[in-house]
Amino acid sequence: MKKCLDSLINYSDEVFINLNDPTPEVKSLVESYDNISKVIYTTNKNKPWSQGQVRDDTIRMLDDIKPDIVLFPDSDEIFPKNLMEQLGDFWENEKAMSFWFRLLYLWGDANHFRNDNLYKKIHHVRAFKWEPDTTFLPYAGYASPSNLAKLSKETQYHSNSPILHYGYMNEEDRLRKWERNNSRACDSEFRKERDK
Repeated sequence: MKKCLDSLINYSDEVFINLNDPTPEVKSLVESYDNISKVIYTTNKNKPWSQGQVRDDTIRMLDDIKPDIVLFPDSDEIFPKNLMEQLGDFWENEKAMSFWFRLLYLWGDANHFRNDNLYKKIHHVRAFKWEPDTTFLPYAGYASPSNLAKLSKETQYHSNSPILHYGYMNEEDRLRKWERNNSRACDSEFRKERDK
């Protein structure tokens, strides 16, 4: 998360964070940054984890702010070094609404990434132009706001550089995430809600 925050503060004067069931170490890290505008705390205890709900809880912090562009990385990601140049192009492109990145999943260590057929194709939205009806519900996938996911492909701006994704770099983290995702998929109540 420190790498993410150190990257993000290069591009934004205001940082809003949703700490979802954070560890004490993560809370302490976030408190050490002076330029974080707001932190909310959410929990998944006693309910299945929902990426759409967590993202929507986070975006609601901006309803009164109404920013021009929202940067929305996961806490285990860092933006490419040429993001500022690309943000200019994205903003000037009047049709572009969502900003898509290839995710390079670091694997084993910080010098290697997973590059099999599945991981060559992973692209997600990590920035978008703000609209009053921005929402992640119902969740459309690809970390895209659902209202933007419905738009034509010409509204998608694609980065020429990838985001580095650290969340699966260590085997311990991969196993923890695999167990979280598969235990959810095996839960009949979760499946009922997901498939509504």
